[in-house]
Amino acid sequence: MSVCRIPIATYRLQLTPSFGLADARALVPYLHLLGITDLYASPFFRARWGSSHGYDVTDHTTINPELGTEAELEALAHTLQQHGMGLIMDVVPNHMGIGDESNRWWQDVLENGPASPYANFFDIDWTPPKQALENKVLLPVLGDQYGKVLEQGEIRLDYNAGAFLIEFYNQCLPLAPHTWTAILVPGRRQPTVRFGPLHLNRVVFQGVSSYGRAKKASRVRPNGYDGKRSKKITDANGFCGHSLRPPIEEAIKKLCNQ
Repeated sequence: MSVCRIPIATYRLQLTPSFGLADARALVPYLHLLGITDLYASPFFRARWGSSHGYDVTDHTTINPELGTEAELEALAHTLQQHGMGLIMDVVPNHMGIGDESNRWWQDVLENGPASPYANFFDIDWTPPKQALENKVLLPVLGDQYGKVLEQGEIRLDYNAGAFLIEFYNQCLPLAPHTWTAILVPGRRQPTVRFGPLHLNRVVFQGVSSYGRAKKASRVRPNGYDGKRSKKITDANGFCGHSLRPPIEEAIKKLCNQ
């Protein structure tokens, strides 16, 4: 039977990029001499890059690389055990950093809306009074009216690692897969490009069009979401070989600049 440990004397340590897990471990013998029974540490899960406090967590399953490694955390825990001390980590469950691309849950929600398996992890009203915002997330990231920002060329479409992205200054936001066809289908009107025995417009544009329709059908049905399905354009539905990726990706990038 496990025994509930009740801390008697705790010492709070604020972990930062300049004071990490290894530094905390070095203090353990001194804290033990002071009569401290438990080390009370600030969050050490992966947080927004450069975070000075660690509460803007972006991944609860990974140790913050700016604070140390998993091996260093294990070494800290082992040293504490040797001194009969415990480890407490400060956790605020309803705090999470969403301004960093390393937050995979949030990025998935932005990409797939209510169909994302993480949609219920965040406090989002998918059916607000304004019907135009139904099943959407409104982000206050623009510095001016949308039309002005768009005309000034501050919003850019890009393609990277098999997915389309919207770039705005230091923001990088995923594009919903069911909207990819608006970019790719017009490419069918371009002259047919042949790579070996296959045509670019048939291999890519028609294949991704059907993939986009499949994603659209499930975008508001969480139970219909297939999180394991590849979102890579060049691998969608298995219609493209590895040797075709470079020319196909180059052609897709050109579409982003039109």
